Amino acid sequence: MIIMNGLGFAWILFLHWDIKRYKRWAVQYLNSNQGTGSDECDGSGVRSDSLTHRMSITTLVVFNSLENSKPAHVVDIFCFGSIVHMGVQVFSQTYFYINDSPRCQDFLTIFCLSIRIVFSFYQLYIAFKYSNILIYRHQLLARFALMHLLATSLSSWFRTIISEAVDDYVESIHALNHTLNTSKNYFNSMIEHEIHCLERTVINDKSMQTLPYLYPFTIEFNIIMASIWYICWTNIGKVHSHPGPAHIKVKPNLSDGDQEFEYRSAISISADCHASNRGLFAGITTLLATAVTIIIFFATQSYDRFGISVYCTQIGVLTLVCCIVIPLAYHQTRKLNVVTREHFNCNHTVMDDLLVLIPVPFFLLHYVYLIMADIHDENSPVNVFLIVIYVLTILQVLIQSPFIVDGIRRCSNTKELRYVKPGRNYIMFALILNITLWILNTFELRYVDRTDTGQDITAKDIEIAMNNTNKSLRRINNEMLELQRNPIPGISAAPYPPGNDPYQWVGNITGPPDTPYAGGLFIVKIQFPRDYPFHAPHIVFQTRVYHPNISDKGCICLDTLKQNWSSALTIGQVLLTIQQLLADPNPRDPLSYGVAQEYLNNRPVFDQKAREYTREYARPPPPAAQNSGSGGGSGGTGSQ
Repeated sequence: MIIMNGLGFAWILFLHWDIKRYKRWAVQYLNSNQGTGSDECDGSGVRSDSLTHRMSITTLVVFNSLENSKPAHVVDIFCFGSIVHMGVQVFSQTYFYINDSPRCQDFLTIFCLSIRIVFSFYQLYIAFKYSNILIYRHQLLARFALMHLLATSLSSWFRTIISEAVDDYVESIHALNHTLNTSKNYFNSMIEHEIHCLERTVINDKSMQTLPYLYPFTIEFNIIMASIWYICWTNIGKVHSHPGPAHIKVKPNLSDGDQEFEYRSAISISADCHASNRGLFAGITTLLATAVTIIIFFATQSYDRFGISVYCTQIGVLTLVCCIVIPLAYHQTRKLNVVTREHFNCNHTVMDDLLVLIPVPFFLLHYVYLIMADIHDENSPVNVFLIVIYVLTILQVLIQSPFIVDGIRRCSNTKELRYVKPGRNYIMFALILNITLWILNTFELRYVDRTDTGQDITAKDIEIAMNNTNKSLRRINNEMLELQRNPIPGISAAPYPPGNDPYQWVGNITGPPDTPYAGGLFIVKIQFPRDYPFHAPHIVFQTRVYHPNISDKGCICLDTLKQNWSSALTIGQVLLTIQQLLADPNPRDPLSYGVAQEYLNNRPVFDQKAREYTREYARPPPPAAQNSGSGGGSGGTGSQ
């Protein structure tokens, strides 16, 4: 990846330098040869063939301001989001050096991400300013370089998709505390390494809620850049379509009557809202109404299922409206003339067709799987509504994609059509509707996926959960009764809050005697998985502990809770093992590297800090609170 980005950066740098040379030369040449009657240049800034062979610059370019070169100015939004995403990743990797976590330190990743940040911004600048260049000399080198840039963008796009999938998988495994297959292969080793680093990082989905929303910006940016480089590649060696002054501006000198030439940019941005005011107003109104419902959505997440109902209503109404607007728009746009092959740029049209049609089968496959999952899920009104929305979304894609392909090939060849602009109101409205749907699917859908963890999405998972629920509850109740009948000294645990969720417990661990933790009461939060005891419970310290194997966030590095878990273990035995870990730390496999080094190299200082943490954070509650119940009283103390 470093070599690919480095080669692409070197080519863009060379091209930028070469364009600067060409611009300076063109202005100087015209100023020095005006009025000489030279047949090598017609005064418009366009070189003749004889002049091409005598130029000193290595890559001759001209700027085609009249063809459909599409600099895609919207790419800057995605570029800035992509840069923010990579910047967050750089800081996350740098934190491992600050926090002394040598196993997670990766200088190559930091270096590669830093190059990608600079490379992405430089790509944005060149694409925004010079995406309409026509390259004439050293065409073989230019074709290779531009195709390399295209491949680099596609590689970054694919790498981002894989990275997003792996991060989601690691987050889910870590959240449920699932154990991996004991077989040692590359995939399991990689996931174990990612989980190890996730427990030590300062930035993840929990600490930074916006992190999952940054992936789409990187994906969209790389797709758009790949299409821009493809257009530049197709323009290599193309004959300039117009002999006029594409990039040289004549500046008259009023004092002596002579003319002076200067460079001007061939790129201009303008917006013509004629015949689209009603569509624009309706679209903005819809966008504002959606913004209000988005606020309602995020404000009502504490209410059971209400936020998901708001999301379903938003998507359903907007998708239905879009399905109605597109046929109405086509009824108007079919009045336009069809562009003949000799009047449109075939390469640009092919690229537009690919960008529209290639995602369609993957889109359909995705929604078919969602429909299948909801059919096998419980028959709730929300699931039925979701199935209807998925069907409407598929219908929208099947209607909208051919409409876009057809619209690319239409134009206005008469004054009447250029004035009336049939269908423009509907198209403007559909454009804003699609932007609104993109916002909802990018932000709200990811929030729903991350918060609605109680629902399984595949029939197999649902079936397993239903079969194991009763067994898990019986096992958990039996362990609770066993703890009450045969209490373990220094150990207690019970559901908390009482009578609410039987899978959520709070446990108390008394500090072992003759250790820095003696006299302390340590609170742990216990979350049983639905398939307990086949997977280990997720246990996190609520009380701050100064310990090599316990992180600042309360995560515990204990083989019993990971690869060495056994269904024969009980929660009492697990808590007893954690108590033994307090008495006998394992600094060779730490969660807090700095604490482990202090334990090994400066034991008195470690003991003193551990005692201070115990006195400050692990003070036992008053006797009245202790007598009020092991779950309730301890839980209240641990949260302070």
